[in-house]
Amino acid sequence: MPGVLPVLNRKVVDYTLKMALATGCAIAPVSRFARKNYFYPDLPKGYQISQYELPMAEHGHIHIEIDGKKKRIGITRAHLEEDAGKSLHEDFAGMTGVDLNRAGTPLLEIVSDPDMRSGAEAVAYMRKIHSIVTYIGICDGNMSEGSFRCDVNISMRPKGQEEFGTRAEIKNLNSFRAVRKALAYEADRQARVLRDGGKVVHETLLWDESRERAVPMRSKEGASDYRYFPEPDLIDFDIDGRRLERVRESMPELPGAARHRDRPPGRTEIRVPDSRHPYAREKVNLFPTNQTRPGRCHRPRPALQCFAPNSDEAYQADEDPEEMNKHWNRTYPFQGMGVCFRVFS
Repeated sequence: MPGVLPVLNRKVVDYTLKMALATGCAIAPVSRFARKNYFYPDLPKGYQISQYELPMAEHGHIHIEIDGKKKRIGITRAHLEEDAGKSLHEDFAGMTGVDLNRAGTPLLEIVSDPDMRSGAEAVAYMRKIHSIVTYIGICDGNMSEGSFRCDVNISMRPKGQEEFGTRAEIKNLNSFRAVRKALAYEADRQARVLRDGGKVVHETLLWDESRERAVPMRSKEGASDYRYFPEPDLIDFDIDGRRLERVRESMPELPGAARHRDRPPGRTEIRVPDSRHPYAREKVNLFPTNQTRPGRCHRPRPALQCFAPNSDEAYQADEDPEEMNKHWNRTYPFQGMGVCFRVFS
């Protein structure tokens, strides 16, 4: 509303610290908000309050598991910002509606390092982040409502080339299936462009779920186009040691740590530490891998078993045609994968 000034939500800061601790990030002693200027219909005031040069957390990592092998995925940064409105493309024939009910709510964006090399790895990474944020209780993880969503960046490069190619970004994917399909589509599109001697355009794309294709949304801006400057209505804030220690003590044991603790062979029962979690049961059955496929169990999947991705054999077979492998490497993504989610305020 006109004349309303922003106020930092203290609880959101604590939730961001929880996420930083859960992913091994370095927490900045001083953080600063910045004003990010751009025009889009879901941002009626013409700028977004975000963080630029001094984010709250940087240089973390998580581990994913693909075909029984662990892989380390680095996290570039995690920063707070305000959410924009939601553009509605499906319910209006030939037009776009805008829902501004979520505008201004707190949003935490996590940006990965360019460590993923397949759609299966991207989906596993997204599942791991989803499992963490829901388990530690900072997000409800509702993807259909946009509480947890993902922007993916992808580029292609000739085999043996060290430098990444020109990236394209696909915005606001709100399902694991959409991430898998969008990456497969865009990888094939970029490969065709490069094989034909063309150049990939640095742009932002929108995933059309009904047609299963990515359509251009706008040219991709750089940092200079956003004209960042310190947010004049919010001062810098620091994180003192007592606050950080208080947040650390409130953290539950993470699912990965609980799952990989020493346990006797065969069927084992362990307790979920936080009964308020939506996946929580008084007891959770864990099965050794020789009794069930990864990601499968005989009851609703608890948070402790969310790290194993669903099977993606069909997608993996489609994403690496023999002819393309002779000339191109897949690079998912170029500058990282941004996972955005609204935290409880």
